[in-house]
Amino acid sequence: MIIQNIIFPSNDFNPTLNAFIRVKGESNLQPDINELVLKTKTRADFNTYFNGFSIEKWRKYTDIGNIKLHLEIKGSFRVILYNEYREHNNNF
Repeated sequence: MIIQNIIFPSNDFNPTLNAFIRVKGESNLQPDINELVLKTKTRADFNTYFNGFSIEKWRKYTDIGNIKLHLEIKGSFRVILYNEYREHNNNF
C-alpha cells in the first residue's frame, strides 16, 4: 500500500519551489514526468510543507506497522533519512 508519494509542483502552479523541494546546486526539475535531475554535488531536501512525512502522526492515528521507502534512482547517490524530533511540543 502506498501511503505517500513525493509531490512535485505542476507546470502551471509553482508559487514557490521551496514548498515542495529545496535544492542546493544545479538541477533540472521536470514536473510533468515527476523527475528531478541533479548535477554533481547537488543536494535535494524533501522535508518541506508538501513532502514532509510525520511518522508520529501516522503512528498515533493509524495502526500502521512497518514502513518501507521505495526510490527510483539512476546514478550514484547518497540517501540520508532522518527524523526531526521536537523535545517540547510548543505551539508556534
